[in-house]
Formats: sequence, structure tokens, C-alpha cells
Amino acid sequence: MFRIIEIQLQNFGPYKGSQSIVLPRDPGVTIIYGENMRGKTSLLNAIRYALFGTILSRGSRNVAPKEIVNWESQEEGNYSFSVTLVFESGDSNYELTRQYRPKKSVDEPRTEDDYTEEVFLKKDGSIMGPDDQTQQISRVLPEQVSRFFLFDGELLQQYEELLIEESDMGRQIREAIERILGVPILKNGRADLVKLLEDAESQVSKAAQNSQLTSELGTQLETTQEQKRHLEKDLNKLIKDKETLEDDKIGIKAELDKIEATRSKIKEIEILEEQVEEIDSKIYTKNEELKDLMGHAWHVVLMDKINERRSILEQQEADIQDQRIEKSVAKKLAERFSEAISDETCPICRQEIDSEHKSHLDSEIDNINGMIKSDGGEFSNNLRYVTRAIEGLRSMEQSNPKMRISDKIFEIDTLKAEKATKEDRIREVKADIDTSEESRAARLIRENESTIGKISVKKEAIQEQREKVRIVKENIENLREQLNKVSGDELEDEKERSQLYQDLVRLFDKGVEKYRDELRDHVEQDASDIFVQLTTEPEYHELEINDNYGLSIVHESGDKITIRSSGAEHVVALALMGALQNNAPLKGPIIMDSPFGRLDEGHVRNIIETLPNLTENIVLLLHENELDIEDARNILKGKLKKEYSLQRVTARHTKLIAGGVTDV
Repeated sequence: MFRIIEIQLQNFGPYKGSQSIVLPRDPGVTIIYGENMRGKTSLLNAIRYALFGTILSRGSRNVAPKEIVNWESQEEGNYSFSVTLVFESGDSNYELTRQYRPKKSVDEPRTEDDYTEEVFLKKDGSIMGPDDQTQQISRVLPEQVSRFFLFDGELLQQYEELLIEESDMGRQIREAIERILGVPILKNGRADLVKLLEDAESQVSKAAQNSQLTSELGTQLETTQEQKRHLEKDLNKLIKDKETLEDDKIGIKAELDKIEATRSKIKEIEILEEQVEEIDSKIYTKNEELKDLMGHAWHVVLMDKINERRSILEQQEADIQDQRIEKSVAKKLAERFSEAISDETCPICRQEIDSEHKSHLDSEIDNINGMIKSDGGEFSNNLRYVTRAIEGLRSMEQSNPKMRISDKIFEIDTLKAEKATKEDRIREVKADIDTSEESRAARLIRENESTIGKISVKKEAIQEQREKVRIVKENIENLREQLNKVSGDELEDEKERSQLYQDLVRLFDKGVEKYRDELRDHVEQDASDIFVQLTTEPEYHELEINDNYGLSIVHESGDKITIRSSGAEHVVALALMGALQNNAPLKGPIIMDSPFGRLDEGHVRNIIETLPNLTENIVLLLHENELDIEDARNILKGKLKKEYSLQRVTARHTKLIAGGVTDV
């Protein structure tokens, strides 16, 4: 059990001079109250710095230690700070001091290179050497799992990544969880067995070379096994490189999140600049079209004459059409007269026609026929001529570019106005961006894109390398089969030893997988029990775990809650932390910064009541709006062991005071 006894601060952040917090040895809760910007996060960072030399800002961005030296102390010429952590682990007492100070040759430090960092670790009163102290700290609390002990409520969204397959952050957290649960120890055991297996296989190869019958196969087998070892070594390196790149990507993303506003503005500028380029292209195209239209602008001068001539021709066409209709009617009339004469009967009244009327009708027929034949074909020719002339003039009118020139100029002016608006916006956004932040954001975006590209390349290389390993393993199996056929009993001892290690490796793999599954089941059950105690929603039945240790909320109907609030995510993360404490061989305090900022009063009360059951030492870094001190005292009663408050001296100086806010 890792238990913090005392935290001693010297000019760390807002904590000017020497200040300390003494935590109770009895199991229970310590609450440290402070307003925003008074130094709650600095206390969490002080513990993190003492253990690992790491300081994080909001968003998990690493902060340079020189930024942590108390500002007022710097003005007084003191550029050093230190943190001492007094703690217990197992049956031993430790005192860990990490200090940051200017180099002896530097009077007024300005850069990181002007500083030096020193670490001292005492175990039961004896100073440990540098290598020993690093190993000891790693055994007490590995940095990879520290997020489950040094809990920042602002980073809860990271735990959501556990629900996302192939998530970089999810992979990192999953590895941290399995480290807490002791899985790497089993992996190390498997690695030892694999090494023994490789040695045994090598002995088989060497023994085979001693026999003339199996010498060639033994040599081939040894060569192929050596090839496999090299391929697997390269594969492991590729996997490690990919994981390093994925970790780099997480760090870059955290920094980008920190400057999200600047990043968004840069992205807006990029989009606007692309749109301006598109508009320029459109304007160029429209101008080319306008030039082409202007080549036919001479039509405009003739349009009045063309319209006048077309009107005359259209009137002529109408007159000809009228004449055509008249002749058609007359022809029909002549035909009717001829029928009447032939039938000697009027087609209308059906009376008999006498000779006098016949003579009159014959005369009328002659007149009509004379009129029809009088044009000599000029009628049809005139109509065709007029029709063609009108069509020609209409085509000239349609090709008139006047309106199209006007439309094109309007389109170009509209595009220019749109371009000017976007260029104005670009200038406005650029004016709002700090030059250094813009440069930094642009650099990070480039680094992120580059890292994503490198990860993709590594993934392809890993896939190719795995295929090579698979082929080599098949070759080894084939060689073994051939060797078994021809060797008889000569290599029996070596083959038995190799087979034994193969069986042990397979057995160990199954054991690790079973252990993993059982641990996951235990974590799921404990997390569900804790979650039911914490949540205020009675219809939430349990939590369901995935291979990444991501926890989904399950409704009493059996349906999963796919979309959950930040408050629900908060409660799930706390349930996971409690479950890990229950199942991990590594146990320690939980120090929580801003743990209730997203939660309603009901959830806060449930959590406060449950926290003492999660681990023996709980430290809460709160402001009064998160939890009223009187409510905390009433809920926790005897489990509240100690209270501190952060008192403002100046904007750059905070004083640690024993006692709650109302006691000061």
C-alpha cells in the first residue's frame, strides 16, 4: 500500500516559501478547499513532479519546470523550487525530494538550459543511488498508471476513448489499466518461456547438424530460426515505433486542444483562402467568356435595322399566309360549285339548279381558277423567301451578345464582391490571432499530419512484417516435419525438450488470456456495483465492459445507453477507478482535482458517501461551489479526517491553512 504522509513545497507555483500539508495516517478523506486559480491543480502537479518530474497543464500539455518557479520569489532573486514527498510503501518509509534550481554558473536563468534538476530518495533513512531510486519509484507508482491515482476531473473525456476501437488514447489507458492489474508481469513470464523455447529449438538444430543424415535439414532449420528471430525483432521494433508515434500524436492533439481557438481560426483562414482561389478561377473563366462575347459585339450596332427589317418581313409573311388561306378557300368553293353543276342540285338547300344558274356558276369557277393560276408559282416562292429571311434575322437576333454581355459583367461583379468579403474576413481573423500562437498551431498541425502519415506507413510495414514472420514460421514447421521423419530417435531428447516448451508457451498464453478475462469480469462486476451506488438514475442497471476496459451503461431493459452526458461519464470513470483499486495488487491514495464540477447535488452526495470505500486515502481538491463544507462534514462525519484551505495573499502567492474555509 502506497500512502502519502506529507507534501512539502518550496516556491512551487503559487506556494511561496516553505509550506506543507500533512495527511492523516488513518483511513479517511482529506479536503482542501480553494477558489479558482488559487493552486489546487498546482498541488496535484507537485505530487506528480516529485514522483516523475512531470508537470501538466489543462489538456495534458507538458509545462516547462521554469514556468513553475514562484513569481514573487523570482522578483526577489530566488529562481529555485522543490517538492518533498514523505510516503510509506510496504514496510518502508521514504522521503523523496526533487528540486529545480539554476546552475551554479548562472546568476539569472532565462532558458531551460540554465537550470538543473536533482532527485534524492531516502529509504528508511538511507540515501539510494540514482538507478535504485528510479526503479524504486517505478515500483511504488509507475507513471503510466498514475492517472488512476492522480485524478484530474478536467480530463474525463479521455476515458471515453476506451469505448472506441483503435483509439490511441484508449490503447494508452488500456495498457495503464493492465499494468495496474499486473498483466505485464505475466507477459514477462511468457517472454522468458519463449526465450527458453528458442534456445531449445536452437539445440534441436545444432543436434541435427551432428548427424550426416539430418545435417542439411538442421542447418536449414537453424538458419530459418535465426531469420525468424531477426524478423520478430524488427517486427517488435516497428510495433514499438508505431506506439511511440501514437503517443506523440496524443501529445500533439493535447497541445492542439489547448490552442483550439487559434487552430479553428487558422482552419477558417485556410478554407477562406481556398474559396478565394476558387473565386479567382471563376472570375478568370467569366472574363474569358466575356472576351469571346465582345468579339461579336458588332451585332449590337445592326440590331435596330435587323429588328425593323424583320418586322416588315413578318408582315409580308402574314399577308402571304392570308392570301394562301384565301386561295385555299376559293379552291374549295370552286370544287363545291363544280359538284353542284354536276349534280344539278344546290349542296346547301338541295333545290334543282336551272340552266341560268349553271351558267353563272361556270363563270364563277372560271374566275376562281384564273385567280389561283395567276401567280405562276410566285406565291410559294415568295413565302419560302420571306420565311428564310425571317429565320436568318432571328438567328442574328439570338446571337446578339448584348444581354449576355450584361449578364456576364453582373456575374463577374458579384464574384468580385464575394471575394472582397472573404478577403476582409481573412484580414479580421488574422488580426485576432497572436503571431506566435498562429505559428505554433500551424507547426502542430503539420506535425500531426506528418505523424498520422508515419503511423500509416508503420501499420503497413507491420502488416508486411507479420506476413514474413508467418511464412518463416511455416517454413520452420515444414523443416521440423522433415527432420522428424528422417531423424528417428537420434534427436529425441532435444525434440522432447522443445515440445515441452512449446506446450508451456501455449499453456501460458491460455492462462494469461483466462487471467485477463477473469480480471475484466471482476472489474466489470465491481464497477457495476460502485456505479449503482453512485448514480441517481434507478433504471440504470449495470455497466458492461469491453476488451479495452471501456464501460457502457446498461438500462434495466438491457439496452445500452449510447449517448451519455459528461456527468454520466464522470460517474463511470469514478466507478472504474474504484474497481481497479479493488482488483489491483498496486494500491494507493486517490487525489482528485475538480472531481464534482460536472455533477448535480444528488450525484455529489452519492460519491462523497462512497469515496471512503474506494481506498484508504482520499484527497479532494475542491472549490466551495462543488461541495459545501458543512454538507461534507455531515455526510462524511468521522471519515473526514482533515481539512485545509488555500488562502489568497496576492495573485501570485497562496498560503496553505489548516482547517476548512469557515474556520479561517
